[in-house]
Amino acid sequence: MMMDSEAFYGDNQINTLSITANDLITSTPSPSILSPTPTSHPTSFILANNTIDCSPSDCSTNSFLLNSPKHSPLLYQISNNRCRPPIQTPCVEPRSISIEDHGITCRISNLVADCACTSSMSSIPSRFPIDSNISIVILGDCEHLEIDQKGAEFSQVYIFRTSKLLIRNLPKSLKILKIFHSTVSIVRMDMDTVGTVPQSWEISNSKIDLIGPNGLSNLNILNFYLHFSRLPHVPLTSTRNSKIKNLIIANCFLESTQPLFEVSDTLKMQNSIIFSSPRGLGTISSAQLQNNTLLECCRHPFVDYRNPMGLDTIDMDPRCDLHFYGSRCYSLDVDEGGLSKNHLPITSNCAFFLPVFVYFAVYICVLFGLFE
Repeated sequence: MMMDSEAFYGDNQINTLSITANDLITSTPSPSILSPTPTSHPTSFILANNTIDCSPSDCSTNSFLLNSPKHSPLLYQISNNRCRPPIQTPCVEPRSISIEDHGITCRISNLVADCACTSSMSSIPSRFPIDSNISIVILGDCEHLEIDQKGAEFSQVYIFRTSKLLIRNLPKSLKILKIFHSTVSIVRMDMDTVGTVPQSWEISNSKIDLIGPNGLSNLNILNFYLHFSRLPHVPLTSTRNSKIKNLIIANCFLESTQPLFEVSDTLKMQNSIIFSSPRGLGTISSAQLQNNTLLECCRHPFVDYRNPMGLDTIDMDPRCDLHFYGSRCYSLDVDEGGLSKNHLPITSNCAFFLPVFVYFAVYICVLFGLFE
């Protein structure tokens, strides 16, 4: 197949691009195939079993076209490509750079920056000090990592094994955010405009330590995956002006549900444990719930005179400490240091420790007025 080296350049709307088992004759040697502008890149890209015109000395581009990615969650899958003879052994080593003021070191393969932290305090730069425009940033093994790059043009960010991840502002062109084996605080400050680029988020095998009052606001999320993770109390204001098309939760511990449920169109939740009554289900157009456990952790309001705000405190059953150690119950939404606390749960005629194995059980309670 004869293909111009700039065939996929420009402002295209391709979401998934697969090029497999072709003889790619390009107008210039060693093209990156994709545009240097990250905003025009497809979300998913497969390049496999192709013959390519290589430039023997273009190490960074050859590394991108000929080496298979080491990270399985990456949505760019490159495998089994080869150079057109007589070129047999081109340079395929990625370019190594160290960015000391951000505390990271990276290996650059054309559009991909595969990085690791080298300092106790690290951050993602807005641009990398090389000619190529980086589209995908992979960063892992960090002690303390901060993402505060609203102006960056990265389309995908992958975070691995980070002890403390602080998300302040995300790149404006971001399409994919995936976080694995990390402890996360989301305290985004961008409240100006609603996101126009549909995003996909995945948080897996992680603990979300904190969600700020605007942490999930002004987002347009197509798919939000939570797997084997813990979700803390979510302030009611944190999802303002946001929309989640598909919310998928599996094997998680959820301290609150209402703010996420109220902005979601569809919900799939299974094998998860919920701190208290699942508010917000009535606003979801389609829900599939299976093998979830509802713990009515908050009960018996009483006046706590030790509380300087004089609020009625809800006693939390000590058995809930097994799954939700450190959680607290209040009868009112409070603003303490800018963060809301848990509110009084919906009272129910169901048992206190109620394992809810549900497709329809929660809806039956709603329909028959069991939730007051």
